[in-house]
Amino acid sequence: MGLGMLAKYTMGFLVAGVVAGVLSTPHRRHWRSGWLWVGVLVSLLVFLPNFLWQWKHGFVSLQFLRFLHARDVATGQTDWFLAGQLELTMLAFPLALAGLWFCFFSDAGRRYRILGWMYVLPLLLFLVMRGRDYYLAPAYPMLYAAGAVWVERSWRMRSVRERAAKSISRQDTAHRGGCPAASGEAEKPPPGRHDLVENGENGKWKILQRMIWVALLLDVVVAAAVALPIAPVNSRWWRLAARVDTVLPEEIGWPEFVEAVAQVRDRLPLEERARVGILAGNYGEVGALNLYGEKFALPRAIGGVNSSWERGYGDAPEVLIVVGYPRTLLETEFASCVVGGRVWNQYGVRNEETIEDPDIFVCRGLRGGWPEFWQKVRKFA
Repeated sequence: MGLGMLAKYTMGFLVAGVVAGVLSTPHRRHWRSGWLWVGVLVSLLVFLPNFLWQWKHGFVSLQFLRFLHARDVATGQTDWFLAGQLELTMLAFPLALAGLWFCFFSDAGRRYRILGWMYVLPLLLFLVMRGRDYYLAPAYPMLYAAGAVWVERSWRMRSVRERAAKSISRQDTAHRGGCPAASGEAEKPPPGRHDLVENGENGKWKILQRMIWVALLLDVVVAAAVALPIAPVNSRWWRLAARVDTVLPEEIGWPEFVEAVAQVRDRLPLEERARVGILAGNYGEVGALNLYGEKFALPRAIGGVNSSWERGYGDAPEVLIVVGYPRTLLETEFASCVVGGRVWNQYGVRNEETIEDPDIFVCRGLRGGWPEFWQKVRKFA
């Protein structure tokens, strides 16, 4: 839990599910165990550096999360939370339901009831607080496992009951027909019949197993087809995937983006190149410039977005190449700001860089100081 909180604060919803599961099941006996509280202490110590950093910085992540939540609600991203669970599980949804049934309502699953609470309480919290549908995705593997156990046990118990019922029926029939019970012949099924029944049951079970595997594999194939960048760009498959996964077009064109910025830098006078900085408007642009920029000997990019802003601007540049910020802001803050180039990609894909902010600006003569300007470019995304 401590490591999880370092990566994603939604881990707190899982913690709530675990606490509810412990309190509402026989696991509450562990509240008297010293090991439980040692574990709690260890998780808090692991998370402590992050908490202290947040405290020192005014819990900036809460501001960030409020921004994201307001944006998601305003754009309708949270409207289909329950329907989104069907999209996450697809053909495996019945298996997930079977897992819930196993945890909450079967005798064999009673000891695993806490797993059910680890799913149900986060589900309710995300629903009430209007979270994104994929926040619950990590909970499904445990439901699949529980569902698989329930399906197998239910099938085996059904098979045993059916064989027992058939055996009793054969015995009753034999006795009513006056067959000699002492010889034991009436109690035996005809030669090979028992084997045929058992083989038939095994055959049905194997078919069910294959159906479950097929469902899970189809889920993997469909999810990969729309979520992974494996389709040829601009193919019919890619266009379909881009309609489902709307961020797919944003993965296109980063090398060309960096090359365009490098060309703008190369057109600057030699005396300005040593004092140039690059300001990028979103974390994708900052990341691309710092990943591919080495090839073109570009300076490290700075950014006002999210944690890039915390890293500051270093030695204040005298000439600034800017991408991802509106012209109106830049013309207000600089004495001179001209378009030095435009962002493009070899596939002609329309995305944020080519449509919303395609201009690459060269700005000179910052009117105020860098500390004041740095406050104005700060933003969340």
